[in-house]
Amino acid sequence: MIRKCGFTLLQILGLDMSKIMFFGSAAVSRALVGVMLGLLFMFASAVSMAELTWSGDFNDGNFLNYHSNSNVNEVYEFFVPRYGRSIQYGGQVEPDHVGNGDLLSLQSSITRGGKFAAKFTVKSLAGGGVEPNDCDPAIDCRTRRTTLLMQNQLLDFYNAMPYKKERWLSVSFYLPSDFAVSEEGWMPVVWGSKGSAMTSFPGWAGVLVDNNGWKLVHRYFSEKMWNDGDSPNANWWLAIPYSSTFPDSDSWPQGLVDFPDEKASKAALANLNLGGWTDFVFHFRTDVDTEPFSNNVGFWDAYMRAGTGPWVHVLKIRPMKDVNYGGQSSRLYDRGVGQYGPQGLTSQVGLYMPKERIWNQPHNVEIYVDNYKIGDERTTFEEMTHDGSSPGKAGDAAVRRPAPPEALVAE
Repeated sequence: MIRKCGFTLLQILGLDMSKIMFFGSAAVSRALVGVMLGLLFMFASAVSMAELTWSGDFNDGNFLNYHSNSNVNEVYEFFVPRYGRSIQYGGQVEPDHVGNGDLLSLQSSITRGGKFAAKFTVKSLAGGGVEPNDCDPAIDCRTRRTTLLMQNQLLDFYNAMPYKKERWLSVSFYLPSDFAVSEEGWMPVVWGSKGSAMTSFPGWAGVLVDNNGWKLVHRYFSEKMWNDGDSPNANWWLAIPYSSTFPDSDSWPQGLVDFPDEKASKAALANLNLGGWTDFVFHFRTDVDTEPFSNNVGFWDAYMRAGTGPWVHVLKIRPMKDVNYGGQSSRLYDRGVGQYGPQGLTSQVGLYMPKERIWNQPHNVEIYVDNYKIGDERTTFEEMTHDGSSPGKAGDAAVRRPAPPEALVAE
């Protein structure tokens, strides 16, 4: 590969190795060869370099990474109540997409290595919430939502998460020191991904959080189930909520295999790290085909880190034969990974919760989001983090892709 790339590069440069001595002395020739080898190394590296298929950071000072399907200058803020949408628009200004920034804004004082982080807010009654202004625009006043949706029709622009393709995804959350919600209703969702054929949230993967810790949800739903008319909502037991307390040897012992280290995974999920950043890195390939089961190569590895602490491999989900939930369902089935999504996967980030989780709280609920991005199958773990860290390797904000070895360019 390098030889082929090198030949192409020399052709592009218009040089013939047999005539390099024409340029003068041996020293000059050696220097020229060194320069060309350096260029060759960088050219070969570029050929195999990982690609960031989508970036959701806010370093440009706007929310245009979350543009609509029809207009790249229009932020898709459908899931934010209109009055509280962002002031920092950065593109075409339309009345329906610009608010006072109460619910969605950019902040430079709390970031995870970038210029800005996004601040998402859901208001309580005591914090100034008013109905129907603060009701969920996607549903009704039973829920509250301030979220951003990543490109609704992925194939139109980025195709960032194709079905049955290996991908990396990172996202970081900052929970203020006074973060608290009530114990009523389902846990607030802060990130989720779903297949294009699905309609129910949290989709195939979700990150939820409440006063007791983080919860990672994996929901399996196959093409056959979809075509047979099964409902992800009716089959609620298909959504597995991994947390500091579930599963265990009593509730679902078969599921313990999804924890690489049960004690370490549950300890990490229990740590909210209030007043600090919590990072997530997901490495996955969705594949729901289980006929024959041996052909399924789906996987989902989830890693998390609190502050500058060590990375913890919290989930290692693989296809599972004869899944059995005991009393929750009499049905046995083979589990793949993810959801059926022939047009790719989409994801959303922010705050989504039932009204009772927030409405009677003494203050609003806020979170900050940064380092949200997706890498292709050639991406490394270090490239997904804001500081070049990975399991077994400490972070360093100065870490960059290595330069060519000096030996290639010195002579």
